[in-house]
Formats: sequence, structure tokens, C-alpha cells
Amino acid sequence: MEATNRFLIGVFGPTGAGKTKLGASIAKSVHGQVISVDSLQCYSPGSIITAKPTPEETDGIDHHMIGYLEADEEPTNFVAEAIKKLEELYDHGAIPVVVGGSTSLTLPLLRDALNRGWRMAAITLLPHQSTYLSNIESRLDEMVEAGLLEELSGLKLLEDKHLNGNPNFHKGIRKAIGYQELYPYLEARRSDSHFDQLLKTGLASMKENTFQYGISQLEWIRQALSPFLHAQKIANMSLTVVDKASWISDVEKPAIRMASDFCHASTSLSFHSINGPKPRVLCIFGGSSSGSDPSHIEAAKSLGRVCHENSIKLVYGGSTTGVMGAIASTLVELSGPDAVHGIIPEALLKHEAKESGRHPKDPAYARYGKQTVVKDMHTRKRLMIQEVIDGREGSGFVGLSGGYGTLEELFEVITWHQLGIHDRGVCVLNTGGFFDGLVNWLGVLTHLFIFRRGEWNLYVLNILQAFAVLESILIYFVARAVEGEDSNIWKVTAISSCSTLSTLIGLSISMLIYRGWFHRLRRFPGPFWARLSNLYITFRAFKKFCLFEEVQQLHRKYGDIVRIGPSELSIIDPRDLQALHSNSSPCTKGPWYSIEHPIKALQMTRDKEEHAYRRNAWDLAFSSKALREYEARVAGYTSQLVEQIEASQGTPIDASLWFKFYSFDVMGDLAFGRTFDMLKNGTAHTFMELVHSNMLMAGSLSHLSWIFPMLKRIPILNQKNLEFQEWLKQQVDWRQKNKPDLPDVFSWILSVYNALNKPTAQDNINLRGDAQLIAVAGSDTTAASLTCLFFELAINPETCLTLRRELDQHYAEHDKPDHSSLSKLRYLQACINETMRLYPAIPSGLQRVTPPEGLDIGNTHLPSDTIVTIPTYTFNRDERLFTQADKFIPER
Repeated sequence: MEATNRFLIGVFGPTGAGKTKLGASIAKSVHGQVISVDSLQCYSPGSIITAKPTPEETDGIDHHMIGYLEADEEPTNFVAEAIKKLEELYDHGAIPVVVGGSTSLTLPLLRDALNRGWRMAAITLLPHQSTYLSNIESRLDEMVEAGLLEELSGLKLLEDKHLNGNPNFHKGIRKAIGYQELYPYLEARRSDSHFDQLLKTGLASMKENTFQYGISQLEWIRQALSPFLHAQKIANMSLTVVDKASWISDVEKPAIRMASDFCHASTSLSFHSINGPKPRVLCIFGGSSSGSDPSHIEAAKSLGRVCHENSIKLVYGGSTTGVMGAIASTLVELSGPDAVHGIIPEALLKHEAKESGRHPKDPAYARYGKQTVVKDMHTRKRLMIQEVIDGREGSGFVGLSGGYGTLEELFEVITWHQLGIHDRGVCVLNTGGFFDGLVNWLGVLTHLFIFRRGEWNLYVLNILQAFAVLESILIYFVARAVEGEDSNIWKVTAISSCSTLSTLIGLSISMLIYRGWFHRLRRFPGPFWARLSNLYITFRAFKKFCLFEEVQQLHRKYGDIVRIGPSELSIIDPRDLQALHSNSSPCTKGPWYSIEHPIKALQMTRDKEEHAYRRNAWDLAFSSKALREYEARVAGYTSQLVEQIEASQGTPIDASLWFKFYSFDVMGDLAFGRTFDMLKNGTAHTFMELVHSNMLMAGSLSHLSWIFPMLKRIPILNQKNLEFQEWLKQQVDWRQKNKPDLPDVFSWILSVYNALNKPTAQDNINLRGDAQLIAVAGSDTTAASLTCLFFELAINPETCLTLRRELDQHYAEHDKPDHSSLSKLRYLQACINETMRLYPAIPSGLQRVTPPEGLDIGNTHLPSDTIVTIPTYTFNRDERLFTQADKFIPER
């Protein structure tokens, strides 16, 4: 490897991500020039089809390696030519900015540059999936407006002269996406009937292939470029490109800042390998004040003694007062003046002399080791850091108690570590909890940049495990750092736990402040405590186990839209139903649907494509033909129910219980091919009890979806669920081995599963989930609806009489009424519909999440990633939709 101090900046990304624009901006900010690494821009003809940068995009910055090949040539010598241009630019004082996304040229160029000793920093642009396709389409539309078709016509005329109409679309400029796609259009005559269609088809293919090419480039970045940058320890910043509005704040500014820091550091330091018997060097950053707490001075002296015992050289800011003076004088006293090197700016030296009344040439300065006076603070930091880099393995940086200057030096050396400028360790000595505030900020930053975004409910155990591991690591290092009595395990644990607790406090305070006053839902009304935590709505759910009534009260108080959680709205605006729940809605299912993870029954599947695929079997299972096949079996259980009711004449019975027996027996037969015999025996089956206990927990804790992974790990709390899942597994295993005489619902689900070539573990889990769905969804909800219907008939005798008349007339005309004929009885259907309106199966509603762009309903904009629920019970009793909405009126 050649010894060199040369460096470059790389800007990489897929087509249409904005590399050219960003590269020019960076080059302008660092006085650089751009080298294009593009396998098409290197061709001389075709400015539009090869997407060469326009004068507006270059912004006056010179661009190289563009337009130097003829149309039929190949860039076989590209790397050698690019290296030569890199060296030429650097020799003339320009910083090279390498811009590209070519999967064939980028890595060979970077490897060659590294082998020649070039250092580099990289910026990777990653377009946001929600806008990438539209950005590409807009870009290609602009290319057409700029004259793409005319340019391609000209290229084809040149081609016709040399190739006799036999183009090779895999060579030269003809590799460009668009040439092959539009070639049929270029060959056609304007008078041809399909001329316009050829153009339309060609442009559509060009857009699709460009998008797919961009996707392949992104895959290359993930699988090849990023691992390469990581392996070579190249500083890399990944930036997400969303739209033009956020370009400057989210892309251009951070990229220029990173590039400027890298250039500044690279020109300030001379880098070379560390060889020979050099001492370990410790650079300390600390205050020149003693402060009010003597423990800071004692800690500095103690660190000086550690340096003496381990033959470590000290380099520091040169002050003779405060913690700096304490550690320097201690080490000089023990190891001699050669062990300490103080580097101090002229201004600070004069200020200190004025404050202490001591002349800089005073012999007393010998007590603090060798002294170097420099012009400014920047030179001081450069020389201090250079000595640590020159030291042998084990050299590093320590932050002691200090003010703004100490923190600024500490953060800069951390930044240079992130940029790959040095690989030395950086730590702080947290005397008397001095840096606890920074640890609090660590918690704040963890919330702002990590937990504030996305869903974390499935990862709560991983997060707790990560904190436990970090706490263990912290205890280990604290135990190694302390001595004597302080090495007691309880004291060590207490010390480390304070840091962890500070982080958690910072995280919690940041979360509460953000949710309360800065959250995207802050303008929506609702209870104050609901803003801060989902515990509020959960406590109200446990109040009477009737959350739907609690939500109804909230809507009466706050209106159509109520904020019932930090990120959740409850809405009863009639316009919301289609916007949230129609097939064309852009919304997706909420986090509650993941509470049974990894089990995914059909209704718990959040991916729309997967849901559509799995629903095919269910559509067949509930087709008209299939329902007719189930009808005789259902009728048999209906007869059993009627017989039990008739047998109890004159004796009160719990009708709700018998309705449950009925619905569970029916669904047991249709789901597993065998009944629970509850109607026959008159006693509840274990399955029914397990379903009720699980549904009670799932409903009551529905707004704390993050708690379910934890509950599953606590045996005493998860016992019923484990029994439930084991029972389901046994039924599914039995059903797979025993084919019923008559087809049931599960037959259709099982046929899809059996058709799989190699079912995965997830397929097995999903099969059990679908079995649960069949048995549960049609049993408890049916029983509840029957209970509510007969309750209303009991308290509304006139309605009951009207229904009886309709049924009596129908039975007089039909010996054995079937589903088809009963479904045509208008009053019966009206009673059923009115029952479902007043007593919906899921009264609290179903969660949906708004898309990244948000959702507009009427004049209200719902922000992105908002959990939205329409409380069915409250919605169905809205006087705007139904007159006398709380009354049972089938005639409506």
C-alpha cells in the first residue's frame, strides 16, 4: 500500500435518488470536483438517455469521466482512468467527490483507491419506498419533455448506418434503459394504427424497468456496498430520501456537515501506522476550575496515580489549575516531567497568568510537565489527538469534570471516531454523578431517534434483554475500574444501576413530554392522561369490563374524534367507515393484530397480499354451495337446542348458557369434525372455558399490545393460554389424521395446507391459528347475538308477537324451512339486523393504522401511523344515523 494522505468523498445510491445533485452540493462546499462512476454517462452521445447532469445540476462544478467513450465502446479501462483523474484533481488542490451507483464499476474503483492508500468517507442515499416509484416516473416524464424521443431517433439513425438494423441491446450505449423498450416505436411509422400504443407501452416498460433496476441497485447496496464499507472501516452515513420538501433538512445539510467534518479532520492530522516501542498515551479533557466538590480534584489525582502505576503518558490542555492541574502535578510528582505534556493556546495562557498572577516563564510551571504553547484551540486539539494516535495500543481519551470546552472536545473526538479518523477508546470518569445529565440525554435521544418511530410491541422482550445485557456489561467494567472496598458487588451494581436508571428516566421524561405537548395528535381532544399512556384507557376497560360504554362517554364529552391513547384516535364520524374499512382503504391493521405472534390466523394477518392469498380457501369454505352442505348438520344441533328448551318448560333456564352450548357444538363440528356434546350433556366443555378466559384478557388489554409477549413468558399468567394452544394442537393433529365423512370448514383450509410442497414451521402455526378462528369466531359471537336478540324480544312483546306471526305463517307453508327460505323473511331479518346494530359482536371496534402520507376524512387530516378505531357500539347508536338510536325498532 502506498503511503499517502489523500482522501475522497463518495456519494452512492440507486438511479433517481439524487446522487448528482448531492454530489455537486458537497463538491461546492468542500472546494472539490466530481468524478462520475456511471456505466452510461461515460458515453459521448445521448445526454438524456444516459441521464448526464444538466448545467443546473452541476451548479458550476466540474464533472469528470463523462462523455469520453463512443457509442459502441466499453468502459474496460474505467478504473485506471478514474484513479488517474483522482490523483490529478488532488494534486491540483481539489477534493475528489466520487458519485455513482454502478454495480460493476463502483467497488473495483474503491478497492483500487484503498490499495493506493486513499482514505474515504461515504454517503449512501436510500430512497423512501413510498415515493421512489413516483419520483422515477416524474423523472422519466421530464426526460420525455426534454427531448428523449428525438434523441433516441437520432441515435437510431446513426445505428442504421452501421448495424444494418441488428442492434445489440447489451453493448455500448444501447444498454441504457429505454432504448430497447422504445425500439418498436422508433421503427414504426407514424401512420401505423398502433403507433401511439407502441409509445405508451414503451414508456410504461421503461418506467417499470427503471424502477426494477433501482430496486436491484438497492439490493446491491445492502448486500455488497454496505458490507464492504463496514469491513474496510470506512465512515458511512446512510440518508433516506423522501421528497423535495425535506431534501435540504434531511439530506443535503447532514451530508455536507459530515463531508466538511471529514475533510477538516483529514487535513488537520497526519496519519501513519503505529510501530515501535511507543508509550501508551492518555489524553484527558477537563476543567481548569476546582469546582465546589473536592471529589473532582481527588478523582483527577487518583487517575494520575493510575497513569504512574501503568506507565501511561499524559497529554492534556496545559492548565495548572482545576482538575487539569491536579492530574498533571500528581503524575509529574510520581513519574517526572517527561510523563506529562501540556498543550495550551496563547490566549488561555495569558488569561491564566492574569488570574493567578504567575508569569508564564515561572519555574513553578515545571511542576506540570512539558509545555507547548500554540496559537489557537484547534491546533491544541489536533496535537493532543495526534499524540494519542501515535501512542501504542491501549492509548485513549478520558473526559473529566469540566464545562462547555470539555464537552466540546469530548464530542469532537467521539465524532472523529465515528468517521473512522481514529480507533482509540473514549470514556468519561463520572465523578459524583457529574455526567448523569448526559446519561439522561442518552435516554432522551433513545426515545427521539429510536422508540418514537415504528412499532415496538413485538420487541419488548428483546429491549428488556438488551438493557439487561448492557447493565451486565456496565457492572463488569465498573467492577474492573474500582478498587478495595468499592469493589463490593452491591456497590458496583448500585453505581452501574444509577447510570441505567438515569437513561430510563431521561427516556421516560422525553416520552411523556413529547406525547403530552409535541405529538402529531396533540390537536385532537381527549383526556389529558390518555395522551401520556395507554394505561389510561386500559384502566377504564377494567372498570366494568365494558370498554365500549367508557368510550361512548368520552365521545359524548369530547365529540366525534377523541384521542384515547398516545397514538390512537377513536372516531365516530359517519364518513370514516369506508375510508378506514373498505377494500380500497390505504389503511392497514393495527398492532392489536400481532398479540398472538407468531400465530397468525386469517383475521390477524396484517399483510394485505398474504391476507388475500389465504382468504381464497375461506371464500370457498363459506360459498353458497358449502353452506348448503353444512345446513343439515346445523339443523340437527338446532333441534337439540329446541328439545332442551322444551324439556325445561315451567323451569327458568340460563338461555345465554344454552346458546353458548349450541354455537360451540356447531363450530366444533364444522371446525374439527366432532362435537363438544355440550347440548347433549348440559355442561360446559373445557374449550369454552379456555376461550372465555383468553378473550377476556385479549379484550381488556387490547390497548397494551406490548404486554402480551411478556405475559407469554410468565407461566402463572400464561397457563390458560398454554392449555388453550395445546388443546388446539391436539384437535388439529387429530383432524389431519381423520378425514370426516362430510366436508367441513376446516377441510378447505387443510386442502391448501396439504398442497404445500414443504410446509414451514410458520405454516403449521398458522394452521392452528385458522382452526382457532373457525371455532372461536363463529361460536361466542353467535351465542352473544342470540342472547341479545331474545332479550329484546322478551322486553318488547309487540315485536315478539309480530315476529311470531311471520314465523307461524311461514311454518304453515313449509314442512321443513331451510336457510334459503328463512333468509327471505323480512321481519326476521330486520330483527337480526337490529340486534347486530345495537349489540355488535365487537363493540369497541377494530384497529386500523393510517398510511405514511396520512388520511384525509372530510376536512380533517389524520397524521401518518395513527391508530384509528371506530367504536361500533357508539357508532351504531348515533342519532345522526338512526332515529331513536338506543331503541330496538326492527321496522326501521
